[in-house]
Amino acid sequence: MTVAMTFQPCALTFAPHFEERVWGGRRLENYGRELPADLVIGESWEISAIAGRSSVVTRGPYAGKNLTELLEANRAAIVGDVDPALGTFPLLVKLLDSSTPLSVQLHPNDEEALALEGAGDGHLGKTEAWIVLEAEEGAEVIHGLAPGVDPAEFFARMEAAEGEALDPQEERDLFRWVPVGRGDVVFVPAGTIHALGEGVVLAEVQQHSDLTYRIYDWGRRTPEGELRKLHIEKARGIEAPELVDCPLCSLADVKSDPAGELVPILSCEQFRFDLLNLEPGGSFRASTKDGDQSGFHLWITWDGALEYSGLGEEGVSVDPVNFLLLPASLGEYELRTEAASRALLVRV
Repeated sequence: MTVAMTFQPCALTFAPHFEERVWGGRRLENYGRELPADLVIGESWEISAIAGRSSVVTRGPYAGKNLTELLEANRAAIVGDVDPALGTFPLLVKLLDSSTPLSVQLHPNDEEALALEGAGDGHLGKTEAWIVLEAEEGAEVIHGLAPGVDPAEFFARMEAAEGEALDPQEERDLFRWVPVGRGDVVFVPAGTIHALGEGVVLAEVQQHSDLTYRIYDWGRRTPEGELRKLHIEKARGIEAPELVDCPLCSLADVKSDPAGELVPILSCEQFRFDLLNLEPGGSFRASTKDGDQSGFHLWITWDGALEYSGLGEEGVSVDPVNFLLLPASLGEYELRTEAASRALLVRV
């Protein structure tokens, strides 16, 4: 039983939770993550309220508690005016490292997830967006089917292949391959067939969902020698959205005039991104409250570091490629930087 308590608004930082993946690697160590030895880590769950993988607070009065515990007693104080139907916490934030290509997959929308999986924690649809942190020369992602490929014929081909690898030329012909580089923002609405190619590290913001339907996996097998499970029957009933620009934009090309103002980057029903550019010695003031409305602010430091202060808290440092969750009940706060910095503000 969770005991109700008065929530003390403060900046929240979390310990990452690592997930081993066959396509993972060790490059997240370059971003300050202390990875378990001798494992290939594909995902670092940075902010999560998914059952069993809830993020643990690292500082302040709630150090040692996990996000789910805090939300059970104080959801409105943390997330603000956000519909509970969007999940315990409406977002899941990760870092991904693809040393080899991910499986080709797609995710249902909310209605399809309910019909296919029933109600349950993490059983929402999954719209997501990627911020590319690094990409090897020639790196690509799959974002939809190639022009002219009929979806029904595609799924029939996937079913006929029975999980075995296709000819490399057929792989090129079936999918829409898009080159990506550092700073690219890729929007992946629910229903989009997608995959990361090899050599990409990125931050991912998605709905509070752990549903993935795998439709092609390059003929990979389990340690027991079995072809990895596919979910073609469920996937073929998912409605494909209209394709969006890929990449949506490049953060490297976005400027704010004057510096210190938010620049809109992405807006959809599930979340929105705004970019903040700060010059050396610059600062930014904001509030999680807007009249009678309130909502959490989630900051991702993309390039450079930030120093946070608010409600008597001073000197909370946010290193490059890190995350800061500011509860809806916090109110006014300030971000400062000594060097030029760029950060994304994520809101629902």
